Amino acid sequence: MRILEYPVNHFRAWAANSYNVLMVGLLGTLAGGIAVTLLFDGVRRESVLVYSVPMAVPFVAFLADRVVHRPRRSWWLDVPVVVLALSRTIAPVPLISGHALFLTYSLLTTQTRLSRISALAMLLYVIWVKWLLQDVSLLGGALVGLIAAVVLRRLAR
Repeated sequence: MRILEYPVNHFRAWAANSYNVLMVGLLGTLAGGIAVTLLFDGVRRESVLVYSVPMAVPFVAFLADRVVHRPRRSWWLDVPVVVLALSRTIAPVPLISGHALFLTYSLLTTQTRLSRISALAMLLYVIWVKWLLQDVSLLGGALVGLIAAVVLRRLAR
């Protein structure tokens, strides 16, 4: 057990550094942008570049927050929330925005400043985009994210 302790604690310390997390998130955004530019064209490319690729920073910050703070009872709810949010790219769930779901949940359940600031900034951007598109799925996603966060907080007591 002691052999595994050092790498895990070393990684946890590395993930606790906001600059490391931000750099990984920005590199993820860059890599995603390059991949989307190479794989898509036209309106699809533009929409994915503008709306989905910037999610890398809040997503990496969320994962780092979970590595550092290790909430015991969160994994069983984190996994379904992330899977539901990501599944929206494959099979649209009516009236639920995956972005709003994940960002609301992340904003309300993370502890690090970077994860909260990046989730809030991206959520404000998503609100603006959804408002421009008159897309009501924002409300459903935010509501499901809020319910999941409340459930997690109640069970953490």
